[in-house]
Amino acid sequence: MTYEEFVDFVECIVANEVPAELLEELNGGVQTSEKLMRDTDEKNFMVFGHYIRDNLGKRVMLYYGTFLHFYENKPVERWEREVLKVIKHELRHHIEARAGQEDLARLERWEKEQRKRKRRKK
Repeated sequence: MTYEEFVDFVECIVANEVPAELLEELNGGVQTSEKLMRDTDEKNFMVFGHYIRDNLGKRVMLYYGTFLHFYENKPVERWEREVLKVIKHELRHHIEARAGQEDLARLERWEKEQRKRKRRKK
């Protein structure tokens, strides 16, 4: 799948699979980047998407390069499943942030800390 096909693919999934209510206050929508994204702290840990809140607003970013790395030779149905899973995950961050409950973010920080501890023990 080319990057241009990925962009069209993501737009189609968002338009047809995501309820509009979940996109409320997501002023930047769901965006794509060509990057293969690595975690800033864990360089061997790749990231498929981010929920971003900054001075530009709120948006979900999906990283084509990461999807390509893992799913390059997989059927389109696999891409669709994984893209939708990441969109749902990032939208959960958005919904929780709007509600003042960031349980998923806390869980991810805890998981990251567990990985760090495990590496230190080796």
